[in-house]
Amino acid sequence: MNLKQKGNFGVQKPSGEPPRARSIARPLQWVKIPLTSPLGEREVRKVCIEGQVVALALLEGRYGALENACPHKGGALGDGYLDAHNCLHCPWHDWAFDVLTGKGADGADARAYRVQLRGDDLWIEIERSTRRSMTRS
Repeated sequence: MNLKQKGNFGVQKPSGEPPRARSIARPLQWVKIPLTSPLGEREVRKVCIEGQVVALALLEGRYGALENACPHKGGALGDGYLDAHNCLHCPWHDWAFDVLTGKGADGADARAYRVQLRGDDLWIEIERSTRRSMTRS
């Protein structure tokens, strides 16, 4: 079998086989968070934004947002609880993450998103959905 080097990644493919498409990261954009009611102090809530579920929390006047899936086994962080040290605990195996930074106590970090309060609206910096509207202007 004749092998050829593809790209600078050291990945070898049999000749004639097309290279795999590379995953392209979508740029982050600020998106308004669709809240139906205000978030209460120390409340944790699951919110769907641009097709992604996020665990949103309010802590001492600051908002934190983590990817809803725990990096350990995928438990829903939005169903967890905040402890006295401001960590959000996964309801499945009790892994804990700083609700503002995503830093994990067990070595794994949860993905954290930046959140801003603009007037009365909350905004999150997140990847925009790639879904396209069928209507054109």
